[in-house]
Amino acid sequence: MCEPERLIIVFSTAYNNFDISFLVLHAIFLQYGYSILYLKNLDGGMFADGCPGFGTSIDTMQRGLEAFINSHGIVETFVTGFSSGGYASLYLAGQIGASPYLGFGIKTDWSRTSIKKTSLGRVSPSLQDHENKTLTDLVSFLPMSKNWKGKADLWEA
Repeated sequence: MCEPERLIIVFSTAYNNFDISFLVLHAIFLQYGYSILYLKNLDGGMFADGCPGFGTSIDTMQRGLEAFINSHGIVETFVTGFSSGGYASLYLAGQIGASPYLGFGIKTDWSRTSIKKTSLGRVSPSLQDHENKTLTDLVSFLPMSKNWKGKADLWEA
């Protein structure tokens, strides 16, 4: 009997890495028998322009990722993101109902009304990010939280 297909979706940073090289990350993940999908952040922002083949914005990437998952017989999806790839990865993990999610260095609220400070010199949302209305406070984003298959907790320092 074959084991069900499991997928890890990795959202890159604005510099198309994961703080460590993808080669090192790939070697770690391959030990566990997962398929791995790396999503590149071509605009150097926060996936405002989406990712080729998966959508033209963070919002439209949901349909692209779901189509990929369904067409490849994936039964369990894990999502991870780091830094500027973290917001889109967290948002989409909730939207597609990923099993677990693991993110590092993520600001969960990029809304215009956010009181959370932005670090100077860091990637921050563009005008397009704000215009597509995806940017919200994910801690209280109810449509996302209802899709989690297990318990979801977000902690911010």
